[in-house]
Amino acid sequence: MDNRTRQARLVARRWMLGGVLVVGAVHGLSACTGETPQAQAQWSPPAWFAEQARESEESRLGYQRCMDDKGWDRTMMAGGGSEEPFVFGKDEDRSELERFDADVEECRIELGYPAPHEPTADELGVQYDAEQDVAACLEHLGFDIPEPPSREAWVEALISGREDGASAEVWSPYGELARMVEDDPGNAELAGRIERAEVQCPHCSAL
Repeated sequence: MDNRTRQARLVARRWMLGGVLVVGAVHGLSACTGETPQAQAQWSPPAWFAEQARESEESRLGYQRCMDDKGWDRTMMAGGGSEEPFVFGKDEDRSELERFDADVEECRIELGYPAPHEPTADELGVQYDAEQDVAACLEHLGFDIPEPPSREAWVEALISGREDGASAEVWSPYGELARMVEDDPGNAELAGRIERAEVQCPHCSAL
């Protein structure tokens, strides 16, 4: 993957939480994380990192088997997406995509996964805690992540944005790193570091 592709991927990454768009907040980058080198050396990954990876692979395999059985020749992702995009012109027939979406929904039901829903305040609180884990992981790798808002303020920002029908700009660790890339678009080393960090410090997909 070349540097331009890495940068586009990082800058374009956005978080969807139950229909609420979450992007990195507009903060100045902190010069110090507040973590001492000793504290960072003692960091260990939370249990949900491995659990999420296991569940994600189960989801991917489940959707792959189900969609294969329905006759689709596509590489499925966790959650029911397709690795190969559907590409249409302005006035082209989209019935194939509609059929795909209908089959994915049937697979979701067959596999026993819950229907998409608007996350509750409690669920958003769980997401907030997970974001703190991701931030700690990134700090352990040497990134400076700005201090987050309080849990109450973070959850309220998301809920308010949803009620207003607008995208809510809130703090997120990878949102902050995407902003770093936007501010320094020619920094191939930074883009590569972030890409490698995504393997060790996974995005939380709890909702």
